[in-house]
Amino acid sequence: VAFRNRILLLLFVVATVRYISLSLVLLSTCLARTVVLLGSAVNCFLGVKFVVNALAWGGLVMLRQMLFMLIVDRLLDEAARLEDAEVAEEEVLRKKAAALRAAQAELDKSMARLDRLRKQKRMVFQKGREVTEEEPVASSVSEV
Repeated sequence: VAFRNRILLLLFVVATVRYISLSLVLLSTCLARTVVLLGSAVNCFLGVKFVVNALAWGGLVMLRQMLFMLIVDRLLDEAARLEDAEVAEEEVLRKKAAALRAAQAELDKSMARLDRLRKQKRMVFQKGREVTEEEPVASSVSEV
């Protein structure tokens, strides 16, 4: 915002200085022409008309520069809006990435727990086989 205000102030100062300097140059030119042509009332009227036209042209220049400043202001507003939207999207993306990392960590813990349970199950079955191999097989026929 401060950057935008500085740019607009600079543009306004430049436009104002250009308008004032242009107006003074045109006014001095018109006055010189009027003084030279002072002998005739028609020429004096033409000199005044030239001054009025010059000032009107200077006003159009000022208006054009003001429109340029308005366009620059809108462009700067749009750039600021897009910058804010970009920052917001980056924040959302960071939050989603953190949630994904947390979910991945939870999934890794669950997988490790499942692997431990499967390993314990295999060890129980292996111990059961070893125990049955060491014991003699009981016969179904009883000894009399």
